[in-house]
Amino acid sequence: MSEEYLVGLDVGTTLAKSLIFDLEGKIVGYGDREYDVIFPKIGWVETDLEEIWEKTIAAIREAIKSMKINPRDIKGISVTNQRQTVAPVDKNGNPLRKAFSWQDQRAIREIEWITNRIDKTELFQITGLPPGQWYPITKILWSKRRQPKIYVHSYKWLCVHDWIIWKLSGVFATDWSNASETMIFDINKLDWSDKLLDLYKIDRDKLPEARPPGTLIGEITETASKLTGLKKGTPVILGAGDQQCSALGVGNVLPGRFSMCSGTSLVCEAYLEKPVFDRNMLCLTSCHAVPGKYVLEVGNTACGIIYKWFRDNFGYAETEVARNLGKSVYQLLDDEASKIPPGSEGLVVYSYFLGDPGFPYFTSRERGVIMGLLTKHTKSHLARALMEGIAYKARHAIDSVEKVVGRKIREVRHVGGGAKSKLWNSIYADVCGVRIAIPEVTESGALGAAILAGIGCKIYDDIEAITDRLVKMKYTIEPNIKNRDIYDKIYSKVYIHAYDRIAEFNRELARMFTIT
Repeated sequence: MSEEYLVGLDVGTTLAKSLIFDLEGKIVGYGDREYDVIFPKIGWVETDLEEIWEKTIAAIREAIKSMKINPRDIKGISVTNQRQTVAPVDKNGNPLRKAFSWQDQRAIREIEWITNRIDKTELFQITGLPPGQWYPITKILWSKRRQPKIYVHSYKWLCVHDWIIWKLSGVFATDWSNASETMIFDINKLDWSDKLLDLYKIDRDKLPEARPPGTLIGEITETASKLTGLKKGTPVILGAGDQQCSALGVGNVLPGRFSMCSGTSLVCEAYLEKPVFDRNMLCLTSCHAVPGKYVLEVGNTACGIIYKWFRDNFGYAETEVARNLGKSVYQLLDDEASKIPPGSEGLVVYSYFLGDPGFPYFTSRERGVIMGLLTKHTKSHLARALMEGIAYKARHAIDSVEKVVGRKIREVRHVGGGAKSKLWNSIYADVCGVRIAIPEVTESGALGAAILAGIGCKIYDDIEAITDRLVKMKYTIEPNIKNRDIYDKIYSKVYIHAYDRIAEFNRELARMFTIT
């Protein structure tokens, strides 16, 4: 085993993970800790940065202890994070309020304010993003309107990546990929947009300096060393957003590559050498974890969180059995779903269960739909239909990306919690008509962060070459032609058309229960 290691911190929506890798990309240490997500009102979602830091500390210590690694052998550390979650801090880095989660939907008026002042197409050409209230700028503007004293006293507005970098090194900074998720960043010039700053009336000095991923930004401070167990002076390197780091960690670093993450949300990404703008504004463009490169992204906020909802509300028996057997409850649910034929005997699910502002509608007034329900349908039917519904969404995303990039996608490198399910992988392959490839290291976000750490401390010198060397596929699944034919009919004759016909009724329901 190598005596030199790299640390990738993956600070997600509900879980902080610390992974220690040797220089060949093998995991040699692991620790994690959960933290709370706070729901003050309907549509409001917050998180506590101090709790996130406390749990990150514990995860780092656990990872070091798990393999009795000497901290002096850790040559660098980097961070990947839940994107778009943002909070104001003072000059000493103390949070002035709870962080606004990326899931937060309170800033409806702010989006209306923005779109009344700048053409959507112009905004898209600058930022690569369509208007949406999950972007940090909307929470900053909400704060200016609703909590003006907090805005006035704020020194910096930080994403979770930036906060962890600050706690480790004492340096305020962000990277291009996280900056490109704020709706303030010019992805063409790779800098904060003066035009948008002027439009929003936001002070540039309230934003951290944006620099390339993989930049050596500082060192572990004495305080951080005492808390985490990391050696004082260990290099701290800028990381990237979770989806960009995940793309890096599965080798999505060359033209023609495509990756997908089935985590809390579903995100699909294609590699780009330069910005490409979808004229329909369905596919987003943001900065890659590879400096100077880009990703074309399609996302939907509800994926694994829907299967968790199903587990919590319908999987009581399976949860108890799984506990007694020492197995995963999801495996038991998959076993039941696998008994149901493709197409779930006419049950079709549309996965807008969070009222989510995701592809292809980008509003906060959508609703989930379970269509075709009959008394013959069982819990097992619903379990399979949920997986199929998300796979239909993935196919819609893949079709849209293919139109923009002008090439057929043959293989999808798949990670996230959903990638642990062989049934779900098979469904994705059959619905989308592509090869599904599962990497040996499924913690791709943390691996991507570790690769950036290696670049920043000059252990690695060529990011594409080292990624292709470290990333190996564990297995692949090819589409089943018979199943593909069934799914083709459902997708083309039902799925792609039906939601548009009932969307206005769903939105009317949303208006009756307005988020304020």
